[in-house]
Amino acid sequence: MNCSLSAKSNAPLRIQVRIRREDSPGAKIGNCGKTFSFQFPEKGPAFARHILEIVSRKWKKLETQKLPIYFHKDGQEFQYAWDGRSFFLEPLEPLDSNLAGEVSPKDPEFYQLGARRILRTLRRTFIPEQVRPHYISYMKWKCLHRVLSSILQVQCTQAMLLAIGVGAQRALPAAAGLNWVLKDGLGRLGRFAYSGALGSTFDSNLKRVRFSTSVLFSLSLGLEILTPYFPNYFLFLATVANVGKSIALAAYLATSSAIHKSFAIGDNLADIAAKGQVQTVVADNIGLALSCLLSNIMRVNHRLDPLLLLVIFPVLSGLDLFAIYHELRAVHLQTLNKVRLEIIVELWLKSKKVASPEEVSTVEGLQFFQLPGQQTLPLRIGALTPSGWEPDDVLDVFQSQSQEPYTLLRDSSGRAAVLRQVVPETRLPGILLWFRKGFTSKDVITAALQVGHLRAIATSGNYISWTDNPSDMELVDLINGQSSAKEESSESLHNRWKILVARSRQQAVEAVDSLLISMEESGWQTKHILLAPSERHTYTPKLARNG
Repeated sequence: MNCSLSAKSNAPLRIQVRIRREDSPGAKIGNCGKTFSFQFPEKGPAFARHILEIVSRKWKKLETQKLPIYFHKDGQEFQYAWDGRSFFLEPLEPLDSNLAGEVSPKDPEFYQLGARRILRTLRRTFIPEQVRPHYISYMKWKCLHRVLSSILQVQCTQAMLLAIGVGAQRALPAAAGLNWVLKDGLGRLGRFAYSGALGSTFDSNLKRVRFSTSVLFSLSLGLEILTPYFPNYFLFLATVANVGKSIALAAYLATSSAIHKSFAIGDNLADIAAKGQVQTVVADNIGLALSCLLSNIMRVNHRLDPLLLLVIFPVLSGLDLFAIYHELRAVHLQTLNKVRLEIIVELWLKSKKVASPEEVSTVEGLQFFQLPGQQTLPLRIGALTPSGWEPDDVLDVFQSQSQEPYTLLRDSSGRAAVLRQVVPETRLPGILLWFRKGFTSKDVITAALQVGHLRAIATSGNYISWTDNPSDMELVDLINGQSSAKEESSESLHNRWKILVARSRQQAVEAVDSLLISMEESGWQTKHILLAPSERHTYTPKLARNG
């Protein structure tokens, strides 16, 4: 066996080992004459010489020398070793497969070893290698959702087959097939229309879109359940149901990639997607088996058959939506949209600490059931609608010569105005945030911080101390659409509003850099803010003149 050590300036050290037949008579024929080469770019000459001393020895007996090089695989650690003939991997701890042959089946450790091997295999099969810790929680709720959804879909399919007369003597195969094809075709058209019209809004409010379409999916399954009771309206009920299911499927497919990306530590999206498919297949098959068992139970009890499904369906649907809700709460998105940015700002103003994606996800989940406009000073991002125009506000926007990247206006239009007629507790007016053309992500964060200051004044005034003017707290009434001076002129109210906006902006500008640094340290992606198309409508304060 010939060993050589070579080193050049500014080049990694290299060891070459050539095994000869006469060096080790017991060596494998395949290894004889081969040259093994190793590079050590970081450890330096001392480390390389240590390896050279080990592999250059000629042992008369088959002795094993361990090398200070380790290998990690499937959660186990191995060490490279040299036995005089070849290199091999030696586990630092005995492998379960080796111990299983030494341990008696009567020993409790035998079953513990088997359980560890099964768990390790399941982990390799179902869980990607590089994901964030909260992926496990997401996976459990997702699998529960898929099992329940599979049960519901099988029962709904069975109900529709019964509605068109499959298995009955009165069944007309041609008519049944035509109805089935029509409801599928019309459902695809609904999916096409929904994806084309609203697809660009998915990113800006991903979780709400996913949950709302899941509710739509459950309602669609409910229509399918009703088809046996109204067979004459099969085509109508089945078509409407299929449109709803197609819309939900479109939203599911469109949002899955963003959800997978939130779990990825490296660029392993394909691995996460593949493991997700494995989880889906297993969960769907479990649901299929449970649904077959349920069908057999219903078939045995003929009297309960017509009513049992109507009783079971709401329960299963409720559990399914419960699982989806917790599944989405386990998704911790690092991207920023309007909702998450408002949550971060509110918590930061209270504690001067930026909430983590996990903390924001918890609060965001609680807002699924909150009506827009019920919070203090509901914020709307977008253009000023004609119904909400105030002459002074319009003049401020279009006659302004300043370089401010956005403007804040009192907004009594939009959804909040409609909700006030339905929900008296809705607080008005809201705030309209209208961006100027060319705004940046920092401008969006600054504006959100300014709105947070205004809300703090409107609620308690504890977060900001105004000392310049003792009567500044009277502006709280102004924010909420009231005035302590009933006879105060519109011009005076507008001037007071401008003062409040100017001071809150000063506070926001002074604090935004500190907030940005803290957000980036907490893992938030601040380079780009996800806004809906309507929220990206901008204005230009200087009107172009012809001639």
